[in-house]
Amino acid sequence: MTGLRLRLFLVIAMVSVVTLAAVGAFSSRATTELLQNLDVSSPPIAGEAIRSELQTYYASSHSLEGLSRELQSVGSEHRVGLVAISKAGALLGASSPALARARITRQGDELQLASDADGAGAAETRLIIRGAVGDIRNKAGAIVATVFALPQSERGAASQLPALAARRARNSIWTATAIGIFAALCAALVLSSQILRPIRALQAAAGRMEAGDFGARVNLHGNDEIAALGHSFDSMAANLARLERLRINLVSDIAHELRSPLTNIRAHIEALQDGRIAPDAASLESIAEESRLLERLISDLQDLSLADAGALRLNPIALQVGPVLTAAFDAFRPTLERKALTVSRNIPEDAVIIADPHRLSQIVHNLVANAVNFADEGGRVNASATRVDGSIETVVFNSGAHVDDGELVDVFERFHRVDRSRARSTGGAGLGLAIVKQLVEAQGGRVWACNATAGFEVHFTLPAG
Repeated sequence: MTGLRLRLFLVIAMVSVVTLAAVGAFSSRATTELLQNLDVSSPPIAGEAIRSELQTYYASSHSLEGLSRELQSVGSEHRVGLVAISKAGALLGASSPALARARITRQGDELQLASDADGAGAAETRLIIRGAVGDIRNKAGAIVATVFALPQSERGAASQLPALAARRARNSIWTATAIGIFAALCAALVLSSQILRPIRALQAAAGRMEAGDFGARVNLHGNDEIAALGHSFDSMAANLARLERLRINLVSDIAHELRSPLTNIRAHIEALQDGRIAPDAASLESIAEESRLLERLISDLQDLSLADAGALRLNPIALQVGPVLTAAFDAFRPTLERKALTVSRNIPEDAVIIADPHRLSQIVHNLVANAVNFADEGGRVNASATRVDGSIETVVFNSGAHVDDGELVDVFERFHRVDRSRARSTGGAGLGLAIVKQLVEAQGGRVWACNATAGFEVHFTLPAG
């Protein structure tokens, strides 16, 4: 048992042991003090018989000599401890050596006995006896001695009872404390294991992720901090798995997008070299078109790289959204006419935003290009703008098929194509919406996509001017 588990175990065990030891110590002290100040009333049972026997002894001997032996005999018979005290408070006899050694103080019918600490570790014992058994008198009726009695245990004189009780109480308390400490140590061991179980699961999952397994999850349940940490870990692992998938796809998609125009350029050049086609304007224009495609791809990748690095140069000014959208639709007029698309715009004149002119044109151009490209033949393409909470929300809609709900976020990823075949006839390189997302967010806005009635639309917001 090492590391965090050992530290947790030691902390829990230390707190438990110190607490139980303190409780045991204070309980032992309080119990001992209580028992050491025992208050005993003189037993009424056989009291007159005891006094009578001692009176008979004195009457026959006319002396107090040998009184201790008589007290021992009578006390053993009646199972009590006996002491005889003079009127002045002097000890005249005792039924046991322990009582004979006790320090005695008499105050009327109350007798106080104090015994010294013994060798077994018991502290000084103080005993109070209330009420005498009776008096021993001479022939003239004068009191010669007063007899006090207290119960006698099977193990010794009555004066030892409080000390024995205190020792037994201390033993019981410390035994209970030891059992409590043992139980606390067992509980600490179990508790530390329960605390560390989810941490070990996190450690194992982190090790799997380090080895390249991005499917590792901990799946912790509960509402505590460790469960929250597990949920955060699982969310992080899911994001890393998604990024890893995108990274793998990115390499493949870049290779595909670069290979297609390069292959076409090479084929045209080889055909020209072999004389299979004439070096006329049409063949040269085909090569130039493929070169422009490569140029746009490299330019788009550069824009994304600058946005990732936060190095985009932005010169925001107040701009009307309407003219920018009109210019974008004019640029796609041939395609709009070829696909017989109906265009509508609902852009109020006060739809003014704060944005970089070049980057806003780039955003709108990419959104219109996406809408025109994916609109169905004879369908509609709409654009609208409204003021929402200090921002202008612009929406570009195209009629046609819906996008799967699971792909509504992925459409903004680089090189993402709804058409997995990546055919040139069904779209571009898949960078248009990714660039829109980066440019909008770089200017303090946000962008999202959703399915609409009979079509698909993209929303973006930028600060209102």
